[in-house]
Amino acid sequence: MAIPYECTGPIADCTARRGTDLKNKIASFLIAFVIVAAGALNAYADSARERLAAEGDEYFHAQDYPRPVAAYKMALSADPSLGRAYYGLASTHHQQEEWELAIAAWKHSQPLFEPDATGLVLLGTDYYHLKRYDETLVACRNAINLRPNGDTQAQAYYWIFLTYNELKQPEKAAGALVASRRLGPADADVDVELGNAYYALQQYPEAAQALKQAVRLQSNLGQAYYNLFMTDLAMNKKDEALQVYQRLLTIDKAKAQELGGLVTKIKQDRSSAKAVPKTKAETDQPNQRPDVAKTADARRLMFYGATLERAGRSDEAAEQYRRAVALPPEADTL
Repeated sequence: MAIPYECTGPIADCTARRGTDLKNKIASFLIAFVIVAAGALNAYADSARERLAAEGDEYFHAQDYPRPVAAYKMALSADPSLGRAYYGLASTHHQQEEWELAIAAWKHSQPLFEPDATGLVLLGTDYYHLKRYDETLVACRNAINLRPNGDTQAQAYYWIFLTYNELKQPEKAAGALVASRRLGPADADVDVELGNAYYALQQYPEAAQALKQAVRLQSNLGQAYYNLFMTDLAMNKKDEALQVYQRLLTIDKAKAQELGGLVTKIKQDRSSAKAVPKTKAETDQPNQRPDVAKTADARRLMFYGATLERAGRSDEAAEQYRRAVALPPEADTL
């Protein structure tokens, strides 16, 4: 049973900043992919519309916003069916966090291109930022169904994980993150997120395994140690939790100090347990247990005493043992 410490609740909030970092990392990967794809098309810039689109790509490369928007719109004025211009426009709006405009441009580009998994994942992230979670799931699943490379599938599954996390469906969130972890490169941040997902499901051994993998990949990852401390505590593994705390002290003292109250309580509980004096009944009859219960009455007293002892009510338990031992063998009067 988990010990009743106030801070053994969900730990996902502890990694909100790191989760944001990971989302940015994934978005950066996708944008880089779009830039490469757009660059490959520049070889075909043999008309005014293509030259304008290529000019937009160059501005996009240079992150010279909002100049790409103007170039792509001029290209579309010359040819409203120019899919690559809509694609670049959508990517630019996405990069500027103009989610509604990005979605509109993605929708224009889709009929003009072969289905594109990267664009679908980006579309899904735009829906996610607008809290349109059902549409996020559809876009990312459509991307996966195209069977793109492992990295792109990993990104799609990661955004599915984030979406189910927002929808408070931890089992589905954990399943999506397991898939993302399997398909993508080893990433300590993903393992931290997976540990959080298992923690939310109260699957503490699995959470601990994921967090230990995180610190194997990145030994100075303070958040992983912080979460591992909380996970060990939830499993009532106080010794292991204190060892993790000592390691965290050497990595991130500020974060370790956040656990100071819990660490103090663990140590106080230990001291209190050692300091509890034995009752006279425990001293006089240290080994009197159910083996001396020769009658039904004595057995009932012993059982009741054992129940009290498990509940931490040792004085009352000892009194029941004393009464049982005091009964004569022929007694049966309760």
